[in-house]
Amino acid sequence: ARAAVNQLEKDIRIAGFGAPRGNNPVANFQNGEVGDPAAPDRISLNFSVSSITFLTSDTIFQPGNNIQTDSVFGFFAGEQINIVNLENNNLIGTFTINAIDTGASRKSLNGVPAGIGVGSLVVKPFKTITYSVATNVATNRQELHRNDGTVDTVMIDGLTDFQLTYWLEDGTSTSSPTDLSTIRKIQVVVTAETHRDVSEQSDQPRTRQLVTTVVIKNVRV
Repeated sequence: ARAAVNQLEKDIRIAGFGAPRGNNPVANFQNGEVGDPAAPDRISLNFSVSSITFLTSDTIFQPGNNIQTDSVFGFFAGEQINIVNLENNNLIGTFTINAIDTGASRKSLNGVPAGIGVGSLVVKPFKTITYSVATNVATNRQELHRNDGTVDTVMIDGLTDFQLTYWLEDGTSTSSPTDLSTIRKIQVVVTAETHRDVSEQSDQPRTRQLVTTVVIKNVRV
């Protein structure tokens, strides 16, 4: 349970990174009911966890629609990139890399990015991480899952409650925010129990509750 909360803390802190204006760190949520195993909370977070680099020239080199960056490490021909203007957080465009020139640190694109500037962010398109709760039909225990769109990982086996509270830019808190762009930090409450009963607890499972509050550092305003 503690390892799962640590991972969720990391994901909340990086949420919004690489996401241009109009894409909130919190993509969506589901508000459940405290203590109701049939109605847990759910949250999805947007961010890019891949390689990043920055433009070192505002020139589009021809032929090939080449952009020059400070690094080509971690980028490959055939994959998509986002170019984001860091002055206003606007998305300049999404492009496919046709080829990479490692010597000149240039990427050849399938289109011409308009309005690029030195320092603009080049990053792989963000993905969405979802934390949700499901019941294992074999064990009848609840599990906390982390799904990154490719891999669905069981983070906790023996979950009894998963609740989230959202702190907004005006200092108030709510379990059901109406405007995702106003979320500034998230309180996480995870309750889990052991698989085995414990004799000193009258043959009942041992229960632990973990509470943490995490600030979102990459608000796109």
